[in-house]
Amino acid sequence: MKSYVAVHPEDGVFLGMAFGLAFFSKLDPVGQRCCPAGITVEEIRDDLQHEMPDVVGKLEFVEVETAHAYSATLEECVAAGLEEWEPEGVPEG
Repeated sequence: MKSYVAVHPEDGVFLGMAFGLAFFSKLDPVGQRCCPAGITVEEIRDDLQHEMPDVVGKLEFVEVETAHAYSATLEECVAAGLEEWEPEGVPEG
């Protein structure tokens, strides 16, 4: 099925929220191998508008072929042309 994921031009794929913080693939992937998705751009934009209104205007919404309507795997995102991320982050040192 077709779903949409949110992508920030500098920070990468939106991976989720926890404790009021947004996580993106290029900043801190926090072990995530999947990301939230929405069936329509409006649906995911509206959801994110409540969580991070100051960032929504900067986001792009990319169509991804997914197995599940509300999540996209790392592999599905890469197949859609998005940049691959390392779930555990970049090793220090």
